[in-house]
Amino acid sequence: MTEQNLYDYLNLRAEVYLKDTEYLKTSFRQFCKFNSIQNMDRDNMRKVAEEILDNAEKFYRLNESKKEKEYKGMFDEIRGDILIQKIYPSVTQTRKELFGSEDAPFLLDMESAANWIKQKAAEPIPEDIKRKKENFQKICDMYFEGLKNNEIHGSFGLSTELLDFPGQEGWVERVASSDNPLLNKLQQQVKSISNATGFPQYMITCFILTDMKPSLVRYRLKHSINSSCLPSGEWINRDIVNLEINASDLTFSEIKEIYDKYKTSLNTKRQKSITPKQKELLSLVTKLGDVPINGKGTKEYWERAKESWNELFPGEKERYDSWEGIRKAYVGLRNKIDL
Repeated sequence: MTEQNLYDYLNLRAEVYLKDTEYLKTSFRQFCKFNSIQNMDRDNMRKVAEEILDNAEKFYRLNESKKEKEYKGMFDEIRGDILIQKIYPSVTQTRKELFGSEDAPFLLDMESAANWIKQKAAEPIPEDIKRKKENFQKICDMYFEGLKNNEIHGSFGLSTELLDFPGQEGWVERVASSDNPLLNKLQQQVKSISNATGFPQYMITCFILTDMKPSLVRYRLKHSINSSCLPSGEWINRDIVNLEINASDLTFSEIKEIYDKYKTSLNTKRQKSITPKQKELLSLVTKLGDVPINGKGTKEYWERAKESWNELFPGEKERYDSWEGIRKAYVGLRNKIDL
């Protein structure tokens, strides 16, 4: 059990007006601050979820009256209903292709639908698919052998397609779908509809199999960190924030909430823009070459940096009196821009 597992479970159990809100996050953070969830079983998880959701409800009741009346909730019901009407022909077509009928095969019964998905995922791999995978493995072996001998460059791969669906206790579960023709077809249709509409994939799976309608979030903010290695061997981390907007009538309150979430997710340090003088400092140090972190050469390097800077900016306000001063300014600047 991880904190992310518990938070996902809370979002599935929460009322619409609490899902992924600051009320729920605050209640969740307070619980995690004083409690460990690593060895939590499902019975305790349900009790804990009720406690966290009750506190989130209290936060909501206390603070909602202070918010603007224009707040519209987490989901866009009007746009969601319109999109459901548009995708329904595709949904019924998918059912007919997979099950021979336009009716939902597991009407309002997600548990039976989940069991069917798991059963199909556990079936033996068809011979034709098995041969394709074996052939691809041979190509992979040849590629990595060439890479090892420095005979080829670049990269390639075969992604494993995953089918999302609501599982037991409200969890979102996944199975590999590429090895089963029925699941592969279902996953392709689910992915296509999800990309076109903004409905989460697990909700589209549920809609196709059970006729339980999906909900459309008004917006979704996702933060991820991309770690990449340079040819020199140095690793660089880069923050990526993706904003997905489904509603066409975002309110001022929601725009402010998006901005607050953006600042929180990035742990924003920089409040003011980089000044021209700070840009000059970055440029000067770049021209001097590799910056010694500690130890031998540190003092000599920053002495040269100080002299070069004072030649460029001899004024009393701009000049540095010691090598420690310019080094401190540079380190602070690098920390400010997270490099």
